[in-house]
Amino acid sequence: MQSLLMLLFFATAINVQADERSLFVFDGETTNSKKVVLDLSTLDAHTVSCRIMNDQGRLIFTDEFLVGAGGYKKFNLENLDDGRYSFRLNDLMQVIKYDILIKGNEINVLENKETIFKPTVWLNEDKTVDFHLLSQGKNVNIELFNNRGELIYQKRLKDQWIVSKRLNMKDVIKGEYTMKVSVGNETFFKYLNV
Repeated sequence: MQSLLMLLFFATAINVQADERSLFVFDGETTNSKKVVLDLSTLDAHTVSCRIMNDQGRLIFTDEFLVGAGGYKKFNLENLDDGRYSFRLNDLMQVIKYDILIKGNEINVLENKETIFKPTVWLNEDKTVDFHLLSQGKNVNIELFNNRGELIYQKRLKDQWIVSKRLNMKDVIKGEYTMKVSVGNETFFKYLNV
C-alpha cells in the first residue's frame, strides 16, 4: 500500500511537470525559419532523449542531452519535407509525444500531445516482483519471458488508470527474465535477474 501511495504521489508530480513542458514554433530572426524550440525550464535534471520520426515511423533525427537549470533547445527542421512528424521526448519515467505538421515554410505543433508513463518494476529480496504503472485508461499487456523466450506469465488489462501487481518468483528457476509491457502503442522492456 505504501509503494502504491508513493507511485501515485510521484506520478502526480511528474504529470504536473509533463503538462508544463512545451514545444513551440520558433518565431525568431526570419519568418521563413523552420525551427521548433523545447522549453527546458521545467524538465528534471537528468538525461532526455529526443527522436523525430516521419509519418511512416522512420527515424529522422535523434539526440540525447542533459537537462540542467533550464533554458531552451532549438531544433532546425528546414531540411524536412512537407508532412507530419512525431517529436518524442523520452526520460526516466515517461515518453512525451508531440505531432508536428510541416507545410511549405509553415510549422504547426498540433494539440494532441500524449504522455505515456513507464512502468516501475522492483525485484524484492523475497523474490517477489512489484509492478506499478499509471496507465491512464490505456490498454495494458504484461508478459514475462524466461531466458529461453518462453512466455511464463501474461496479463491483459483494459480501462484501468492505475495498475499494481505483485508477482511471486520464488518457485522459478534462477536466471534472467524479461518483462514486456505494452501501454497503448508503446512497448517497454524490464530485465530481472532472479
